[in-house]
Amino acid sequence: VKSFVKKGKKNDAVDAAAICMAATHPDTMCVPIKSEEQQGVLSLHSTRALLVKQQTMLSNALRALASEFGLIAPLGTRHLPELMAKIETSADLPATMKQSAMLLFEHYEKVAQSIDALEVQIRARAKSDEDARRLMTIPGVGPITASLIVASVADIGSFASARHFAAWLGLVPRQHSTGGKTRLGRITKTGNRQIRTLLVLGATAMLHRAHKWD
Repeated sequence: VKSFVKKGKKNDAVDAAAICMAATHPDTMCVPIKSEEQQGVLSLHSTRALLVKQQTMLSNALRALASEFGLIAPLGTRHLPELMAKIETSADLPATMKQSAMLLFEHYEKVAQSIDALEVQIRARAKSDEDARRLMTIPGVGPITASLIVASVADIGSFASARHFAAWLGLVPRQHSTGGKTRLGRITKTGNRQIRTLLVLGATAMLHRAHKWD
């Protein structure tokens, strides 16, 4: 609606006119109303996304704290228990540092357990959904990604083709074409960021495994 509002003017009449123009414009895409079931599944995904961010923050905080005292751990969450063991057994570290590290690690483990519990629910729902199971046959698309797509897209039939769906996600290049010359830029990134992130991660994982294919 914002693109239909006249610049420099802001009142109820102008807003109403902009809404009317947006509603009657032939290129306006209507968004289907999601069911309560879809909204419920999306709440699982949004909670999981928040917890994943917190998990990353806690991991980085613990690594930063340890690095201040000369302890450097390899990348990857699987190395955090080893780092924590070094902190606990070190006789050179102050007790206050060990206490802070333990609080961060305990919080990290609780968040990780919550993420695992949410993912169990999401995977179970994905396996019981026909559309999600069909999506999971695509290489690089797992139950988390499939469940999120099914819950986010109320009616997949509203997209004329797979390219339209990719454009909705912001995975197509931005165009800067003029005078008959086509110039493509970076992807638009205008759609659902969470789905786009999961699809890119899945595609990246498949690229790393490509050398193992026949």
